[in-house]
Formats: sequence, structure tokens, C-alpha cells
Amino acid sequence: MHLTEIRRLAAMLLPAFLFACQLWKTEADRNKSRPHIVFILADDLGWSDVSFHGSTQIPTPNIDALASTGVVLNNYYVQPLCSPSRGSLMTGLYAIHTGLQHTSLAPGQVQGLPLHFKLMPEHLKDLGYETHLIGKWHLGYSSFDYTPTYRGYDSFCGIHTSPDNYYTHVLKWAGHAGLDFWNNTEPLTTENGTYSTTLFTEQAKAIIANRDRSKPLFLYLAHQATHAGVDPDPLQAPEENVAKFPYIGDPDRTLYAGMVDTLDQSVAAVLEALEAASMLEDTIIVFSSDNGACSASAAKNYGFNWPLRGMKGFLWEGGVRAAAFLWTAHLLPHRRVSQQLMHITDWLPTLYSAAGQYTCLCKPVCRDGREFLVNCSPC
Repeated sequence: MHLTEIRRLAAMLLPAFLFACQLWKTEADRNKSRPHIVFILADDLGWSDVSFHGSTQIPTPNIDALASTGVVLNNYYVQPLCSPSRGSLMTGLYAIHTGLQHTSLAPGQVQGLPLHFKLMPEHLKDLGYETHLIGKWHLGYSSFDYTPTYRGYDSFCGIHTSPDNYYTHVLKWAGHAGLDFWNNTEPLTTENGTYSTTLFTEQAKAIIANRDRSKPLFLYLAHQATHAGVDPDPLQAPEENVAKFPYIGDPDRTLYAGMVDTLDQSVAAVLEALEAASMLEDTIIVFSSDNGACSASAAKNYGFNWPLRGMKGFLWEGGVRAAAFLWTAHLLPHRRVSQQLMHITDWLPTLYSAAGQYTCLCKPVCRDGREFLVNCSPC
């Protein structure tokens, strides 16, 4: 090739090269500006079992510290059961639209969140996010297609369903028993004896510390706590946590208090990990329960929903009005208790918008949620 031809070819390719570099820079800058998102979901947590709702029996200082410097969602509603709430969170749709309106998915049930729905982690991956799920899935596992790493998550460590033993991670149901603990799609057999809240917290810390720094992080930490486990010990917590509550008296309520206390410690540990990774100032943290406490039935966990009527599984407020708050450093000057109505379906459009994508999710598919963080500016 002659020198003249080389120069002509270079002149032709240079604009394309510069354009590609600009696109790369724009995408890198865009990813850098997107907030990290950490969504912490408690399981069957009682309305009155957190300090920011006035609980003095079970102090939750770490949860309370975040809530008091963020926006407490005082009129926040969920679905009355595990699978319906989780499906609504992931899709932005009420359970009647996902086929999960009847009850939670039972162990071994050949059903799941329908595969044609695009889920929150898939939307966020489109925006360049690294996505991880730690904890409880409960949206189907009868085939790999229903499981987390086939639904938008880069990794999964946790349980597919419940109730599971907090230490052995064995699920008992309908006369059968087996391990329900997973690392992506492989059984995790090395953690027998590790308390699930502690294990999930350590996994969260590892993901935060070892994340891909070129991408924003979406971490969904869906704790097993404070759901009741399996007989003969449905309520389980580390002895050092239970020992903090000798004044409660009732042994079952005391065990539940220990479970709440480990959950509170987990929130503190995640916060410290974000701070150590220099991520805290750029992170949106959501804390929510999936439904109210289960104060009766075979899955009783001894949580309190007072003064709300009812419990998990019921449409009274004790079942569908949940403890929740939103925290980000940008809200510190605007911290408050919000009386606005909000529903678990609102998180997908809210977080999608907060991630910098303002294209409405209502097109072309109608969504039930609304972009609260955009349309109802805290400023």
C-alpha cells in the first residue's frame, strides 16, 4: 500500500475512531454519574418492631439512624405475602397482573414469575449496572429459566424459597427435606452452621469491596430475617443477640428480638462497607419489609404490627402497610416523615428514573408505578 493510500485511509477512519472514543467516554461518564442502589428487604418485619416507629422493646439503632436522616415512608404499602410483594417489586406491577395474586409460591411448585416480564435488574443492566441478589428469591425455581441469574442478576447467593433453617439451610415441606442454599445455580454445601443473616451480610460486604468499579452497583439484599424457619426451632438467632433482651420475658418474642437485632447489625455492616469503598455518598439505600409480621398461624414469628389491625396474609393494614424508608446523602437537607402514599410497585420506575433514565416505563407497556423521585422532588 502506498503512503498516499495509507494517509487517505487514515483520514477516512479518524472521524469514526474519534466518534467511537467520544461514545466510549460518554458511556463511561454516564456510568460514573449513575447512583449505586442498595435495596434491603426484610421478611415479615413487624410495623412496630423498628425504632423509627417508636419501638422501645427492640431497639434498632442502625436502621433508625438511616431512617432519621432520610425519608420515612409512613404510608407505604406492599402486598400481603412474600411472592406477590417480590413480584411487584421486580416488575412494577400489581400481583393481579403477574399471576401471583393468590398466595406465595410453595416449595416444589411448578410456577414462577412469568418469563415474559422484564425485571428490575434487567432494566438496570440496560443502563450499565452490575446486579447482584443475596438472600431470598421466592419467585420460582422449577427450571433454571426462573432463577435469579437467568432473570438479570450477575450473581445469586441465597435461598429459592422458604421456610428454611437459619443454620443448616435445610427446607422442610410436605414430609420432605433438602438443602435450599445456592451459589448461582449450584448448591452451596459449605455453609452448614453459618447463620443466614450473618452469611448474607458477609456476601454483601464482599460484593461491595470487589465490585467492577467501572459500573454502578445494584445490590438487592433480601434477608431471610425475620421469617419463621422450620420446626423444631422456627425462631433462631445467635445467642449473643438474644442475650440482649432478658427483659422481654416471653421466650419466643425474645428470639424474635434477637433476629431483628442481627438484621439491624447487618444494616450497619453494609453501611460501613459502602463507606470503606467510598460509595456511600453516591448510593441510594432503600429499606422495606415485604409485608407485615406473622403474629399467628404455623409461620408465626411473634412480630408486632400494633397499632395496625391484622397481619401477614390479610388486607388489613397490619398485612399490607410496611416499615420503609429511603436514604441518600442528597436527601439529608430534606429528611422528613413523608405522609405521601407509596406502593412497592413504585420502586421500579423510581429507581429507574434515579439511575438517569427518564424514558417512561409506561411505554409501550402500561405500568402501575409512578416515578416518585422525579415527579415528587424532595427539593
